[in-house]
Amino acid sequence: MLATTTTPTLHLHQGDKPTSESQSQTNAADGLLPVPVLEDYDISPVTGFAPDGQPLPRLPQSYFQPWEETMDQLNHLIDSRQLRSKVDQWPVLDVTQLTTLRERQRAYVVLSIVAHSYIWGS
Repeated sequence: MLATTTTPTLHLHQGDKPTSESQSQTNAADGLLPVPVLEDYDISPVTGFAPDGQPLPRLPQSYFQPWEETMDQLNHLIDSRQLRSKVDQWPVLDVTQLTTLRERQRAYVVLSIVAHSYIWGS
């Protein structure tokens, strides 16, 4: 099978040391594999899995206010054992309104923390 790529190719043959060179085509049958492009997997060559810039402190749309209000009160809600009832009252929100990668990252962090707290905090 022939795969076309413009990324550097890492040549791995038995007994050889890895070498990297640019090729326009690679042949998997010959044991040549393309080197993955980190950015294709949202991995930064500088910061790894962490975002390049500062994360959003809040979601900018008021539509997601129930999530952010819960985050604002999270410690109190956990201590008073009211987190589950608060989350159970959330409306179902349409995540397609998250329009940027940074907004989706913020939503992921918020929902992950609240889900963890919901399960283990009460």
